[in-house]
Amino acid sequence: MENLKSKIEFECSEAFQKIIDNINSDKAIHIERNLWKILRSACEKKSLELIEYCIGFYVILHEAIFLNNADRKPFLQFDRDGFNISHCNRHLLYNIYTNLGNLHRMIDKENAREYFLKAINIDPRKGYAYNQMALCTSLANAYQCIYYLVRASKASCDQVKTAESNIKLSIARLDCPLFEKFKITADIETEINPIVIQTPKRMQDWFYLIVISIYFNDLNLPINLLLDRILKIIEKNPKSLELDFLLMSLDVALDWIFKDRNDLKMNDDFEMASDFNPNDPILNISNIALMHNFILKDFEPLAKIYQNMSFFKETENYSIKKHRKLLIAKIMIKLRAF
Repeated sequence: MENLKSKIEFECSEAFQKIIDNINSDKAIHIERNLWKILRSACEKKSLELIEYCIGFYVILHEAIFLNNADRKPFLQFDRDGFNISHCNRHLLYNIYTNLGNLHRMIDKENAREYFLKAINIDPRKGYAYNQMALCTSLANAYQCIYYLVRASKASCDQVKTAESNIKLSIARLDCPLFEKFKITADIETEINPIVIQTPKRMQDWFYLIVISIYFNDLNLPINLLLDRILKIIEKNPKSLELDFLLMSLDVALDWIFKDRNDLKMNDDFEMASDFNPNDPILNISNIALMHNFILKDFEPLAKIYQNMSFFKETENYSIKKHRKLLIAKIMIKLRAF
């Protein structure tokens, strides 16, 4: 083990300087990828000391490149379209976060999730980090776990081929009324002693369910239950955050239903438009992207719709205070088109 550790320390030291020297070229990515193959193979021996050393190496590499850069180039300027960094540095940072996630997954899944989420924020187009998030999520949280597998399978680039079979394997282990139609569609048989899953209890689970339903191209039962839940929340607690999550889920479902329609670009709410920017007399309400549109703009089934939307910074036309008003306006436009 000492010989292996000495070898790893040498490889890390050599690669570290080469990555720094080639930081603005694709060569840095290739060096890091080759190093990761060596480290991953070594860490498969499950030596805690070795795993922690590799974690420390990647933390130091991250700090050296992105936190202590003498040039202070704008690597991490964030806007609603993602991190405004070069392709090379985006790729390298994504790799660092996923590697840290994979290393932590060997000892602590919660810390692993943190790094996989950072990777998703850096480049939500890629499926790999979504797939790793699913591996860190218990099937007791079935909606969330399968949502991540769906995102991995239907990412706009670098789709994970094994995610599709893992979706089927996961659903086979569940006893959930909402998944029964999916099982018939995909020819999935329920395993013996399945995990019992109820109708969504957490507000975000409705969002996950709608995305899963889009994957299986069957929204009939989920959208009926969602509408019923929305009516109950409006009656009991209309100011709750849950209503926002439910309405976002409904808006996503309607976008899928209307995905082949091109007659929703209506400018019929002049009061709403003037509320955002007095310099724009008319805004296309249906084309303003909200939080859920940003989250799903790299989800392949909806990408063509969402990537053409207008994404605004908080200081421009969009603000969180106006979120529900905008959301309801967008939904009303779609409902009028039925």
